[in-house]
Amino acid sequence: MSYPSTLEMPSLREEQVRLTQQRILDTFESELLERGYADISIRSVAKRAGISVPTVYRHYPNKEALLLALMESTQDEKGFNFYGILADAGDPPKPC
Repeated sequence: MSYPSTLEMPSLREEQVRLTQQRILDTFESELLERGYADISIRSVAKRAGISVPTVYRHYPNKEALLLALMESTQDEKGFNFYGILADAGDPPKPC
């Protein structure tokens, strides 16, 4: 019996990529809440996530891309106020 293509399971590699991206975003979110946007670096996110800096850059080209990805992934969560977090940042991201 075959299943429709829309129900195909992701490959192991695709699942690994998804889990790595989620680990990066979760770590970035923690750093954001604890330290604020201006005090976060890609290096600090990589170190705390336990992955290499090039791995972070492979998935997210810069800190702004991380912020946008986090905003997209948490847009439905109640009580997560990005504007409040970024209000303390000395240098907010520039619009794309």
